[in-house]
Amino acid sequence: MAMGFFLRVGDKTSCGGEILTGDPTFSWYGVPTARDGDAVSCGKHSGRFQICGGVQDVWDEGQMLAGTLDSISSCPCRATFINSIVDCYEKEEQTAVTDHVFTNTAATAVVPRVGEEANQKTAAQDLPCRHAIRFRCSDDHGHLQLNCRYMLLFPQGHRETGITDAQGLTAWHFIESAEHTSLHLLKD
Repeated sequence: MAMGFFLRVGDKTSCGGEILTGDPTFSWYGVPTARDGDAVSCGKHSGRFQICGGVQDVWDEGQMLAGTLDSISSCPCRATFINSIVDCYEKEEQTAVTDHVFTNTAATAVVPRVGEEANQKTAAQDLPCRHAIRFRCSDDHGHLQLNCRYMLLFPQGHRETGITDAQGLTAWHFIESAEHTSLHLLKD
């Protein structure tokens, strides 16, 4: 079982940035909580970026709370977050995978390299991860798979898990390419 920590405004990123916005109506010790989609800065690149991903089972105003196991920055560094509080959550390893693969609809978006010069070589340029992808999950009859656990399997054995939302969409996941990536719905 893995332990993660909730995040709040002012928490730092692994590249020297910090979380800039959060929800002031939900606070940790008087500081607004950070959520999926809230703004974050980068310590190496100018501009504002977003927190991508959140704790699947903990929501605030329709947004997942940001957590150290589930959230990264959309900055070119793909920074992780450094918690300043010890309020935590636990995640169990997901192992039961169905044999049916759903890859029917994928939406991708290129993640911008804000503030980079064309001829400037940065550590971020060496990172292969440049796209965000999500899937709309449906069964063979076209019925959306709502609030369903899933696992994305990436090349080289990397995997990520989550729960589809009320529209049958997965969370956004960062990848180099959708090629050789498969989505499996998990059954209890």
